[in-house]
Amino acid sequence: MVARECVACAETWPDYAFCRVADCGHEICVGCTSQILRDALGERRRVTSGGVPCVFPGCGARVDLDAARNVRDKGAALLPDDRATRGAPPKPVDALTDEEVGALGALMAAA
Repeated sequence: MVARECVACAETWPDYAFCRVADCGHEICVGCTSQILRDALGERRRVTSGGVPCVFPGCGARVDLDAARNVRDKGAALLPDDRATRGAPPKPVDALTDEEVGALGALMAAA
């Protein structure tokens, strides 16, 4: 099994736990990707018809609805995981739900 470090959380994950965040090819772990998409629901101005912006500085690519569905599916298989936490005190990151992906789709359609 190949493992590598997520540039967003600095945790080591197996290679299969990474998500391509957009057409740019940038990849971060499923926990970080799930939380970034979830956070976008609370920051609706970040969501455009093209999706949610890639988190890499200077990258103009966007995470579209198909990619969000892939993150949901991968997260359902891998989360929660002790490496994926947020906040203080740390709370586990859960997989995106169908409702959250639907809400992202609605925001993209309305943008």
